[in-house]
Amino acid sequence: MKLLRSAVLTLALGALALPVAAQQDFKITNPGSTVANGVYVGPYKGVLGSGPGAPTIDVTCVDYLNDAYVGLTYKVNTTNLADGTNLASTRFGGAFSDALLRYRQAAWLSMQFPNAAALGWTTAQVHATIWSVFTPTAQLGSFSSYVISGWQDKFNAWYNSAAGQSMNWASVLVITDVNKVYPTGGYQEFITVTPEPATILLLGTGILLLMVFMRVRGAGA
Repeated sequence: MKLLRSAVLTLALGALALPVAAQQDFKITNPGSTVANGVYVGPYKGVLGSGPGAPTIDVTCVDYLNDAYVGLTYKVNTTNLADGTNLASTRFGGAFSDALLRYRQAAWLSMQFPNAAALGWTTAQVHATIWSVFTPTAQLGSFSSYVISGWQDKFNAWYNSAAGQSMNWASVLVITDVNKVYPTGGYQEFITVTPEPATILLLGTGILLLMVFMRVRGAGA
């Protein structure tokens, strides 16, 4: 099944905050169910890595001009968005002087998928806006009219707020085909946001406490 320019909020493992350009396998496993103009939009599922322990993560496509396919495994580089990161292994790192900011904008937009309805946006609008970060509106075809007006103001307000300033950008990964060529060539590029270690710790603690509680309840029954 072909994914035409499709697909961040993630429920991934903290171990995914990998070093720059760590080459590994990547495969799209589920494109989701939201379609606009015959194209899958919104985050979908992929497997990063290989072997039985490889995690399934939520990913969002940031690359409108290239394609990907469900079930296809290809080699990728992973690059985080921390300050000072070398973006040479990404598709757009050498194309824009402000590439780091643009990738952060795409990441922030991808985090708006769950909040889209509350913001008055559709999934297709959010995804078209993500694509517009790196692709001129004139090249977005039928999606050009979906780009959200004034989204930069909302991003800037967040980026300069306490929440934006405390964002751990090392937890955001760009997943790029090792055979990428700018602007077209190779398979689609994706972005994923991994949870903070503290969040994982709290989640693990909660599960542990629940297991203890269930065991106590079972012993007392």
